[in-house]
Amino acid sequence: MIISDINRLDNLPHLRTVLQDVISIDLINLSSGEHLLEGQDLFLNRVSTTSRKVTGSKSEIHRDYIDIHLLLSGKETLGYCVKPATEAFMSNSAFNNDCELVEELVDEQFLTLNEKQFVIFYPGVWHRPMLTIDKISPIEKVVIKIHKNYIKK
Repeated sequence: MIISDINRLDNLPHLRTVLQDVISIDLINLSSGEHLLEGQDLFLNRVSTTSRKVTGSKSEIHRDYIDIHLLLSGKETLGYCVKPATEAFMSNSAFNNDCELVEELVDEQFLTLNEKQFVIFYPGVWHRPMLTIDKISPIEKVVIKIHKNYIKK
């Protein structure tokens, strides 16, 4: 997991080009939904929503995709678990659309993103996006989805 902002991409040589390309898009005016950049190897989901409380929300994990959550406006809290999923879980779970969901995490921690900040979750890392600790408020964001083999090219 890496937390940074769009003004500090030099520390991410393996993802810098992808992030620069995405940031060059007019993301605020991009329609909600999925946008293919390099087919299923690299795409983004534009999200316009409201934050939610932790109670009743689910944590997610991916087998094959890196998630980069880039906040465009608002304030977003995300839950995460430092302890990765077990190898048995990763190989035996169904992963519908590369995603598995659970309601509770052991030792869950939280971070809050402000505008132009992002967090990178690698495959096998539990995370719970679009949360609030305070009041429910609007969130504008993109989730950049990168297949784990794409960055090896």
